[in-house]
Formats: sequence, C-alpha cells, structure tokens
Amino acid sequence: MLQPRPAMLHTSATSASLLLPLEALLTAVIARLLYSETMDRRVWLAVLALLATA
Repeated sequence: MLQPRPAMLHTSATSASLLLPLEALLTAVIARLLYSETMDRRVWLAVLALLATA
C-alpha cells in the first residue's frame, strides 16, 4: 500500500486547491521565459481562465 508523502499530510485542502491550477499557469510562464516557447492567444486565454478560476 502506498504511503502518503509528508508534504501531503501538512497541506490543507485550500492550499492544495490553489496549487493545482497554478501549476499549469507556472509551467506555461516558465516555458515562455526559459525556453522561448511561442504562445498564441489561445494559450494566454487558457492561462487567464486558470487564473480566474483559481
């Protein structure tokens, strides 16, 4: 049986629900900054939608 990781035991449900959508947002921003990924309007709209629902 898998044991929960220690960080999961100390993270509240509120924090976890905020971290989940922000993960995708930060991934997109980091890809843009570090790897010069091109991001069209659809990507930015998705980022804004994630941010609005977080």
